Amino acid sequence: MKYIFTIGIIFHFLLSSYGQTENQFQLKAEEYSQIPDKLGLAGSFSGLIGEKNNMLLVAGGANFAPPVWESTKAYYDRIYVGRLGKSGIEWLDIEETLAHAIGYGSSVSVDGGLICMGGHNSEQVFDEVFLLQWIEHEKRIKIVSLPSLPQPATHGGSALIGNYIYYACGQSGLGLESATKNLWRLDISDLSDFSGRSWEVLPALPGPSRAVHIVASQYNGRNEALYVISGRRIKDHYQGSEPYEFLKDVWEFDPSKLEGQEDPWSTKSDAPVRLMGAPTAAYGQSHIFVLGGADGSLIYQNDSLRDLHPGFPKKAWAYHTITDSWIPLGDIPLNLVTGNAVVWGDDILVPSGEMRPRVRSPKIFKYSLEQAPFSFGWLNYLTLIIYLIAMLLVGVYFTRRNKNTNDFFRGGQRIPWW
Repeated sequence: MKYIFTIGIIFHFLLSSYGQTENQFQLKAEEYSQIPDKLGLAGSFSGLIGEKNNMLLVAGGANFAPPVWESTKAYYDRIYVGRLGKSGIEWLDIEETLAHAIGYGSSVSVDGGLICMGGHNSEQVFDEVFLLQWIEHEKRIKIVSLPSLPQPATHGGSALIGNYIYYACGQSGLGLESATKNLWRLDISDLSDFSGRSWEVLPALPGPSRAVHIVASQYNGRNEALYVISGRRIKDHYQGSEPYEFLKDVWEFDPSKLEGQEDPWSTKSDAPVRLMGAPTAAYGQSHIFVLGGADGSLIYQNDSLRDLHPGFPKKAWAYHTITDSWIPLGDIPLNLVTGNAVVWGDDILVPSGEMRPRVRSPKIFKYSLEQAPFSFGWLNYLTLIIYLIAMLLVGVYFTRRNKNTNDFFRGGQRIPWW
């Protein structure tokens, strides 16, 4: 009899643990709108602007004119601004342009507008930083110069923590061999006056240099921290025809440790796959959502595949900064690498990006988190059936042993201690 009891306990814990590991939420994706450029753009600056953060701005970027394998990459200085609505975007006529054509910089939305950093075109890499502000009563964009980066940078990543914008890694030149480990930050507590302020050079990333990585800030259970994830670089002392090293590592930078003796950098659990150039956003209190990304699996076959390239993996992931764990969020309709993820209320917008080598998409996808349909699952049903059968056998066993009232009320004084 004690074996039946033990089996019942084991299945009870199986039932409990299985139910706790099921993902209670799922990612919902829908095509929300399109940017005005019919070819789409990769490497654009993008984010929310306006007093109510109800305006989407997309500026700069690059694409290839068709036939894409016979044309050279074109960079743009155009600025698109649209008013966000429930069913789509109302695009406005904007006369202002960026100072020059540029792509693959980094941008962060702040209360005063969109801060844009670095980037490059076919001729050079830039160190410039500027603020794009929406002037509602004039229906125009105002461009304000901010302190330049310590050196030119592109294909880097940035995030906001408190009153500081952080910029991590990236390339200092047009080639990937110039990938860096740099970490800088700028105090933006007063956007109206930057006199006496410049970018602060912080301890460099202890891991490999990288570019085309992803960067996000999120609460780690103690305070907000910066996360540097994945990326690629040129192999050290490589020979042959495969020069790239693809990274899956995850690093946390904790600014609260800058004043103490502890190293602000620490390693975390590797990403489940390589996530280069993925649209990424902090979501909720402790998650970082990664919506796609390139894994580099076909990078050496791009020229041979060309239009037969299947595109980048259509998978989304979530990293939990407190438990240091990754979970899959399911499939996404289109993986738009080197695009940005823009948080708009409870939704995430991904405005355009690269869907496969040299091919962009003008589509804007909207992602939201919804309750997953409840499924009891076969293991739960099996456990429940075995549990009920075990209880029935327990009843039959003790019924047969009951001979008198002493057996019924006191178990015949034969009940073991366990």
